[in-house]
Amino acid sequence: MKTLCGLIINSRPYSWGDLVVLGFLAKFMAVKKLEFETRDLLMVLCLLSHWLFFNFILENRHDYPDRQRVSKTFSYAWLALAGTMALAANGWAQALILISTIFVYVYLYKNKNVILGITSSLTRGVIQAIYFLIAGQFYVQEGGDWKIISAIVFVALVARSISGDIRDTKIDAEKNKQTISVRFGDKTAKAIAIIFLLILIIAEARHFGSLWIGLPALVFALTLFVYNNGYVLYQVSAVFTTFTSLNLIAVYTGGNLTLLNIIFIGLWLNLIFYPLLDRGSNPIFR
Repeated sequence: MKTLCGLIINSRPYSWGDLVVLGFLAKFMAVKKLEFETRDLLMVLCLLSHWLFFNFILENRHDYPDRQRVSKTFSYAWLALAGTMALAANGWAQALILISTIFVYVYLYKNKNVILGITSSLTRGVIQAIYFLIAGQFYVQEGGDWKIISAIVFVALVARSISGDIRDTKIDAEKNKQTISVRFGDKTAKAIAIIFLLILIIAEARHFGSLWIGLPALVFALTLFVYNNGYVLYQVSAVFTTFTSLNLIAVYTGGNLTLLNIIFIGLWLNLIFYPLLDRGSNPIFR
């Protein structure tokens, strides 16, 4: 049971939902109607299997003494499952899995090279943006906004990855990991993340003719500007990427953007202000 719990923790289950929503963004952009079918299950299994490979091979590389250790064989089994699920799509799905895996190995060596460390957020963005393209291979693609939405997904995930580096600045510095925040400081890392978010907002506004779609990015940018708790910032970043995908799904399927943005603001307020409540043992305001 302890081993199973350790493996579940290593798989980062808090990110599964975000990944699945990203996959369905690819689907609903292709079919433009909100319906589910058996093929969707194969798409989700493909993405999750490849995601498990990424996380398990990462844990194998790090080999942290306080975490459940993972063998390479176990990691590659999930990669093989992802490739098997991709047979339900087309050859491009398997090619994209291979390309993503190459970037995974580039990411694994971020601790061995300063340049790879500084650019690791970009590499992480590429890895996860490819998941969007893999999901799209399961559905008929005639025209569509694949280039612009892939770019939006990439930019959003880079901003999220940078927030993760900000969260881990102290730990990474102790282990001599040369991330943006370690090399240049949290303020510079925040500024770079905000620039990416502004690019995202402008891209969405120009393509869709509305700033309302980019509300999650705008709120996250403002949060980075005024808030310093790295763990909370990363939680907000996860909600931001999820609602970026949900807002785009709403655009393509005729959903209610106002309702989604209200829900996003509610979650954001909870994440930001709940940690500030004085429970007696943590007198923040005294």
